[in-house]
Amino acid sequence: MERSIRYHKGSYTVTIPPEIINRIGLKGGDILEFNIDSNGFFACPKTCSNQREVYTIGYEGRTLSQFINLLKINNIRQIIDVREIAFSRKSGFSKSALEKGLKSNDIIYRHCPQLGTPKEIRESYYQTHNFSLLAEMFEKHFIESEAKEILFDVIGLAIVRKSALMCYELLPSKCHRSLIAKKMASEGFQVVNL
Repeated sequence: MERSIRYHKGSYTVTIPPEIINRIGLKGGDILEFNIDSNGFFACPKTCSNQREVYTIGYEGRTLSQFINLLKINNIRQIIDVREIAFSRKSGFSKSALEKGLKSNDIIYRHCPQLGTPKEIRESYYQTHNFSLLAEMFEKHFIESEAKEILFDVIGLAIVRKSALMCYELLPSKCHRSLIAKKMASEGFQVVNL
C-alpha cells in the first residue's frame, strides 16, 4: 500500500499504515488535529487536550476495584504498564487479568516491558533501599537499551489519550515510574501522581 497525501474535494487525505494506527490506538473515523511544536510534527485526535498530562499510579495496597475506580474518577483512558514483568501475586494485577479488568471498563492496557527496571537493578534496590542508586542505574540502563525509543512511543500514546504510567509501588518517590515521568516532564508534560 502506497503511503501518500491526496487532495480530494477541498481536503487532504493522509494514508496511515495500520501498524501505526494500532500502535497509538487510533481508529477509523477519528478526526485528527496536526500540530508542530518544539518536539516536531505530531497528530492527535481532535478531542485530545493541548495541555499534556501524564499520570502515575501504583497498585500497592489497592484492590483491583479501588485501582479501576481511581482511574475512572480521573478519566484515565489508558494504562501504560512499566513493569518489566507484568506478573503480580496480588489478585487482578497480572497482565491478562489486569487487561481484562481494564477492558471491561473501557480503559486500554499497554505493557512496555522495555521501560521496566531490570532484575539486577531491582535486586540492588531491595538490598540497599537507596533510590538515588536505583535512579543512577536506571538512567544508565535507559541510555544503553531501547527504552529511549519506547519512551517516544509512550509520549505519542499519552498525547493521543489520557494515560497513567503504572507500576507496583504506591509512592512514586520509591518507584522508577517517577523517573520515566520526569523524562516526560522534560518533554512538556505535567505529571500528576494518583
